[in-house]
Amino acid sequence: MSTHDLSAWKVENLRMTAFINPADQPSDQNWWQEVTGESPENRNFQPQTGVKQDEGAFAGGRLVLIVNPFRVDWLLSATTNIPIISFPTIGQLNDSLVPFVEVMTKWLKINSNLHRLAFGAIVLLPFGSVQECHKHLKEYFPLNPFDLENAQDFNYQINRPRISKAFETSDLKINRLSSWSVSTILRLEMPNTRDFLPSNATDFAVRLQLDINTVQDYIDFLPNDKLSEIFLELVELGKEIIQKGDIK
Repeated sequence: MSTHDLSAWKVENLRMTAFINPADQPSDQNWWQEVTGESPENRNFQPQTGVKQDEGAFAGGRLVLIVNPFRVDWLLSATTNIPIISFPTIGQLNDSLVPFVEVMTKWLKINSNLHRLAFGAIVLLPFGSVQECHKHLKEYFPLNPFDLENAQDFNYQINRPRISKAFETSDLKINRLSSWSVSTILRLEMPNTRDFLPSNATDFAVRLQLDINTVQDYIDFLPNDKLSEIFLELVELGKEIIQKGDIK
């Protein structure tokens, strides 16, 4: 399978962040249920900080809504209450991204006066060895060719901003931050003792962390009628990096 095929990538988590106007935040919101059609499994409120959190099963993972006075975070991540035998993932990128984007666009349609939007993701491309990871990593850096032979602890981060195309006459700049690394996980066996023993099985993956966001110094509210369009643009820019790597 081509490394540039989206379906080859596995999802560790997906995130949408919105910076909100506290005056526009309803005192008794029920956003989790409104966008998913079901009640959350857990609800938590911290009166001293004003932080509210809803959580429940969604699309093969756990969907968490964290509401702060100035910020809203939606996070879809892998379920972690099962024995970890490899990298904890939700599943293939396409399978997880479609339902996540669907519920996020629903939320954006019932909210307004947002200062910033962000799409985040951590995705993994599994391989059989560190050498294979390094070999395929080189395909993702046409602007920065690396010699990764005998390399260790590879970690590369860069931001290549672009101007938004979501609405005309826009001076809105979008940060395209990507962080590339190689991850390994060593499986542990637990026999009838309390000791964990290393097995011979180790998994390897190219790990890509994305933070695609509208810039902090944009002084206006984002246009209310363009919020979904802007978020979809952030998602597409993220997918472009996953498919094509570090490009301008």
